[in-house]
Amino acid sequence: MNKPEEIYEKNIKTLLAIHADIASGNAASLKKCLEKNSVLLHLPMYGLDGHETLLHMAAEQGQTEICRLLVSLGIALDQPAASSGNSTPLAAAAGNGHLQTCQWFLEAGALVDGWPNSITTPLIDAITFGHQDVVNLLIEHHANINRLHTRLNTAPLDIANPWGFTEIASILRKSGA
Repeated sequence: MNKPEEIYEKNIKTLLAIHADIASGNAASLKKCLEKNSVLLHLPMYGLDGHETLLHMAAEQGQTEICRLLVSLGIALDQPAASSGNSTPLAAAAGNGHLQTCQWFLEAGALVDGWPNSITTPLIDAITFGHQDVVNLLIEHHANINRLHTRLNTAPLDIANPWGFTEIASILRKSGA
C-alpha cells in the first residue's frame, strides 16, 4: 500500500480540483470527484499524518454544505489536527467567524470544547479573532468559559481583555467567567 505522502504526490492535480471545489462550494463536483478517488477523502493535508483534513479546510472557509457532505462521506466530525494543536473543524470555523457553519457542527454533535488535549478551544479561537456572535453561540451550547489555553495557561476572559474585546469580556463575565 502506498504511503500517504506518495498518494498526495500522485494526486496533486486531483487534490487541487478538490480544494477548488471546497473553496467554491461546489458540492456536486466534489462528491463526484471523491467517489471516483475515495482514497483522497481521508488523506490529511500534504499527505502528512496529523495535518488538517478536507473537513478542516471546508470549516475554515465557512462551506457548511461541503462540511455536511464530507461528514456524510465518512470524515470524522471531530477529527483533531495535531499539526494545529489538536484543533477540530469546529475550531477552524469558530476562529474564522463562520456562525452558520459553527451552528451546523454543534447541531451535528461536535465537541463544543474540542478535545481535552486541544491547545485551544473553539471558544478561545472565536475570542482571539473577536467573533462575538460565535462566542455567544458557543456559550449557548455550554462551552466551558473557564477552560485554559494549555500553552499560555490563560482563560478566555484573560484573552478577551488585552485584545480590547470589551463586549466579549462582558459576555464572559455575565456567563460566570
